[in-house]
Amino acid sequence: MPWTHISGPADVVQGIGLLRLGASRPTRQSESGLGDIVAAATRNILNESNAVSLDLTGKIKCGTANRNEGLGTGENDDSLQADVYKVINDFTPFATLGYRILGSPPGLSLNNVWFASGGATYLITAPTAVGAVLDLQERSSDTVANVSELTAFITHELDRHWKLQGYVLTGFTTSSPDFGIGGIVSHAF
Repeated sequence: MPWTHISGPADVVQGIGLLRLGASRPTRQSESGLGDIVAAATRNILNESNAVSLDLTGKIKCGTANRNEGLGTGENDDSLQADVYKVINDFTPFATLGYRILGSPPGLSLNNVWFASGGATYLITAPTAVGAVLDLQERSSDTVANVSELTAFITHELDRHWKLQGYVLTGFTTSSPDFGIGGIVSHAF
């Protein structure tokens, strides 16, 4: 269950930008609450030891974050993405290309968007790795900018199913956060 805390200009939704989603709010405020729950399924399509690997992923974002508090749009989104990567000893470069169908909150029409990312991970010692990724997304409406964010992360695998990740990020446009910090606990089946 994701927990989100946002502090900054009111009516800014991460990954989208300035949106008038709820009642009039102060110019700047902090909000906390349940974030959007995301379900994803990934299938490895190509996994060759001397070539690149390819995964296809489908995601459904359930709009569980409170739109009136600016924690999300309150709408569901669907996306499909392709990830390519190549393991070169302890170094793994990767790239993603995807398409997201955005649910539009009442009174607002959001565009569906293409997104891409590129980065790399480095295995420090099994099972701990560090990495960085640049995320790009086209703008979701005519009133906001494209998304551009850089994230640095550290990942630690507890076993073959459980993984911990901590990250920091910075954004380069008004549709991206100035700064972010977070953690993820994930389970693979």
